[in-house]
Amino acid sequence: MGEPMDRSKRVFGNLTTFEEAFPTIESATIPEYEVGEGVPTFFGVDESRSRTFGEGVPFTEGLIPCRNPRCRRGGYEVDDSVYEMVREKSNEKILERKCPGDEGSPKSRRPGRHCGNVLHYRLRIKYKPEGSPTT
Repeated sequence: MGEPMDRSKRVFGNLTTFEEAFPTIESATIPEYEVGEGVPTFFGVDESRSRTFGEGVPFTEGLIPCRNPRCRRGGYEVDDSVYEMVREKSNEKILERKCPGDEGSPKSRRPGRHCGNVLHYRLRIKYKPEGSPTT
C-alpha cells in the first residue's frame, strides 16, 4: 500500500468516532473488491470469481486504503456514502469509487500520473430499532 491521504487537517468539520457520527446505526458492513495496480490476481482462476464482494467486514473507518504501492495521497473515502444512505434510510447500496491519489513524489514536489485503481463496494446498514436510545 502507498501513502494514504491525510484526513486530519479538514477545513470543514473534525473527524469523529463512528458511533458519534452515526448514532442511529446498529451495525454496518462493507464487502469490497479493488481493481487496479497492486491488487493480487489469481492466474488460472476465472477473473469474475475474484471480483465478488464476499461477506465483508464491519465498517469502522471512513477511509479504505488504496492497494497501489506507488499511490500517494490516495484511498477511498466512503463515509460520505454512509451519510447519504442514512439520509435516504436505505439498507444496502452498491457503489464504486476511483482513487483520487497520484503516483508522484511523497511531498508533491513532482506530480505523477493519476492512480487508476477503482474500489467496488456494497454498503449494508442495520439501523437501531425505533425508540431505542441513540447514545
